[in-house]
Amino acid sequence: MSKGILILASNTDDVDYVSMAKSTAERASDVLQIPNTVIDLGEIHEKNMRLNLDNDSMVQWNNKNRFTVIDYTPYDTTLVIDSDFIVNTRNFLNIFNLEFDYLLSKNFTTVGDDIDNNINKTGLKYLWATAFVFRKTKTTQLFFKLVRRIQSNWEYYRMLYNIEARNFRNDIAFTLADSILHGYNISKNVLPHSLTHITVPNVSIQPYDDFGFVVRGEGRRPVIIPKVDLHVLSKSFFTTQEFKDLLNVKP
Repeated sequence: MSKGILILASNTDDVDYVSMAKSTAERASDVLQIPNTVIDLGEIHEKNMRLNLDNDSMVQWNNKNRFTVIDYTPYDTTLVIDSDFIVNTRNFLNIFNLEFDYLLSKNFTTVGDDIDNNINKTGLKYLWATAFVFRKTKTTQLFFKLVRRIQSNWEYYRMLYNIEARNFRNDIAFTLADSILHGYNISKNVLPHSLTHITVPNVSIQPYDDFGFVVRGEGRRPVIIPKVDLHVLSKSFFTTQEFKDLLNVKP
């Protein structure tokens, strides 16, 4: 059975996500020794906006249509990652040997400002679409159909689940679809390892001996973390020489 990495990307006025995706996809292939596919979705006219972590401005945010990965993937088993997700370990190779339909990211640690893990006030926890794996099964097809339905009827589901966020987010749609699919029970379709979100504005990330990385930010104390896969929210980082250097760090 074939396996590989898939990234969907579309550029915005301020970020070249496609170039970013090509770099992080090649990095993931180098580490995991499996092929990658980057799909350029072209220009997307989104109403979604997000806060630019680096300068506190509001910018365009293309955060839809993740359910199309099942149509785009050429692989039997697919690892889907965000453009800003940097693979530094071989953890996902162990995942490929497990039996599953799909596995989503649930547990996470944060370096920088905290992230609220609750989708709504009733305490429904995020399942992250940042990095996940799936196989082409009937269950997975049903899951992505639910994600598509939630996106198409976002205002209805937002009100039904008492979600304050007005922006549609793949993370929220994945969480709701998984909950519905499993009879509103706590999901067991989760990856065994944690995500690491780097939420430091204008972040600096450099290798630290063979141990891991040192994370720095203006006005913040340096933080040393082990060598883990990184979800870097500071998009300015991907235009730096440090990012290029990070792509060559041995796993």
